[in-house]
Amino acid sequence: MAARDIDLEKTMRYILIFTSFGFAIISFLSLLGILGSIFVIDDYGHGNPNELRYVLGFGHPNTLFSSIYSILLLWVWNYGKKAKWWHFAIITLFMIIICFITSSRTSIIISLLTIVLTVIARFLPNIAKKDISYITAGFISPILCVIFSMYSAGISHIIPYLWEKDWRSILDSSLTNRIKDLYYSNDRHSGAIETWELFSNRTSTEYFDMGWVRMFYWYGIIPTTFIIIAIIFLLYLCSKEKDIWTTILVISLGTYTTIEATYVSSYIGRNFMLIILGAYIGKWLKGNCISNYHSE
Repeated sequence: MAARDIDLEKTMRYILIFTSFGFAIISFLSLLGILGSIFVIDDYGHGNPNELRYVLGFGHPNTLFSSIYSILLLWVWNYGKKAKWWHFAIITLFMIIICFITSSRTSIIISLLTIVLTVIARFLPNIAKKDISYITAGFISPILCVIFSMYSAGISHIIPYLWEKDWRSILDSSLTNRIKDLYYSNDRHSGAIETWELFSNRTSTEYFDMGWVRMFYWYGIIPTTFIIIAIIFLLYLCSKEKDIWTTILVISLGTYTTIEATYVSSYIGRNFMLIILGAYIGKWLKGNCISNYHSE
């Protein structure tokens, strides 16, 4: 709520510039051999125990992608409304290169989803004026994402016993055992739905990939429910202001968080959506009209 009186547009540009600058320094130091590895050879669950994937100083290929992904989202929010077709071509090529060097199937899907939604919003501006756009966004994220995550946490214990051609087994395999690991990654079965509690406790500290599940496990059912309500309310405010750009971020991040938990971590402060949420809800609580941050 400290963000309630900020100049949101100026703040988001500031975050984009300094985040990009900081990430560039990390990669540069890695390439010079000063700090961090350029690549890591490990078994990433793809059937190759000696798989080489680039990290460029970020420690893990998924961390590298998520960092670049955050820059993509910030670019979408700040400049998507005025971008030219060749801007999108450059961004798409850049993200394809990042997806290739990190060898992440998730990154390809999320990157293309984000770029396609941005192109639609940019060149079909009437989309932003239709309430169905925001209703659909809320249905996808958080509702559909949460339902899928709850279902995954509920069936995680049966995955190893399913027929290999069962759609749930195929899905888990395509997600590199993320669903199965909710139950079998440790002795406490951290992440399985029976380990969720109404409120968090200090023993719930295990890490696993599925972000919405981690929210329920780490924070508790009731706090996570309030988070879901806050996101839905943010989409409601977006619909009132016809802010399709924040809506794109909600869809993209919600989908990404279903598979990855980058934005549900000990470093939750790096989630710039908190600033947008604070600015929007803060103005609403004060009874002010929410300024259109994306006005021409």
